[in-house]
Amino acid sequence: MSFMVRSAQRQDNQGILDLLARTSMPGKVALAFERAPDYFNGAHIACQRPDVYVLTPTESEQNTQDPPHEGVEILGVFNIGSRDLYVDGKPRSVYYVHDLRLDRSVRGGKALMACYAKARPIIKDDDMSTTMLLAENIPVLRLLSKKKKGLPNIFHTADVETSLVSGFNKSALGSSGLNIRRATLEDVPIMQAYLQQEGPKRQFFPCYNLNDMLAGDPYYLGQRIEDYWLAFDGDELKGLMGAWDQRGFRQTRVVSYSRTIELFRPFYNLWCVFSGAMRLPPAGQCFDYLMVHCVLIKDNDPLVFRDLLAHLQQCYRQDYHALVCGLCDRDPLFKAMQGFTRRKLHSYQFLGTWVERDPRQDIDPSLIPYADVARL
Repeated sequence: MSFMVRSAQRQDNQGILDLLARTSMPGKVALAFERAPDYFNGAHIACQRPDVYVLTPTESEQNTQDPPHEGVEILGVFNIGSRDLYVDGKPRSVYYVHDLRLDRSVRGGKALMACYAKARPIIKDDDMSTTMLLAENIPVLRLLSKKKKGLPNIFHTADVETSLVSGFNKSALGSSGLNIRRATLEDVPIMQAYLQQEGPKRQFFPCYNLNDMLAGDPYYLGQRIEDYWLAFDGDELKGLMGAWDQRGFRQTRVVSYSRTIELFRPFYNLWCVFSGAMRLPPAGQCFDYLMVHCVLIKDNDPLVFRDLLAHLQQCYRQDYHALVCGLCDRDPLFKAMQGFTRRKLHSYQFLGTWVERDPRQDIDPSLIPYADVARL
């Protein structure tokens, strides 16, 4: 089969959604990462300037029967948009290569090479690009590690641990004595100043503009000022953390469980009632979680981070199965996760380039990478 790769159009939406639904991540718990009802909404929250492409058969190989969804059979999709991040303390436009999905019928070298061939002239040699891959995605990790001609070179920048927080041990946490409260419109000036002061201290932290959020910019879809939380020590802002409900445009659906997990799921969920662990929904349903984002803690104080996260867990626990929070393995905040009840997912953060030169040589290794799992 031969393929063509073209820019995605609005009429491709249903075809893309169907592709995402049928390209689940295999395992004992098979998961589908979906973007209903509009894939392009999710593309906008991942990148300020999304650039989405679809893979289709060439016209001569289209199904002779009437294919669904505007007459186009979508066999693959990927996004190579860009977003503004702090790199060595300065704003920079950085490409984010993500959401690569291929139908099972075309998985293999030819379709994948067609996708990367499209990306090659877009991302120039001196551009910076990032990507993140789940540790369970062994086939892609192996393929990219081979440095095959036509594929980008990837360079590891961080191990990322994503925690699905469903409870905490009060006796283990203690209290820092901070005043933690919701943000209001009156707080926007101090919050923006704090973002511009603390954000550059984190490698790859997003360049946030809260006025864009208030104006309805699609990059901030679903965010509200009252879902940002502030930690004060007297009049000094010590920490900021956002809570982001993405259920309206981004879902993680359970496709199936292994026979053993399906058999014991009711008993496990009963145990969760008493232990505080995250419940497992029935096959076909979605996990109900809240994304934690825009985490900025002054002086990387783990106690401030701990109390903010515990406060959010207390406030939202009746409405969500878990909070989702990602940290790089060498983050000073990482130690604060002790005392929380959580499940863990592991992934790897990379810089990508078409040339042999290691791009990590061009960035400050002392800056802690920021893991923006809310914008994967």
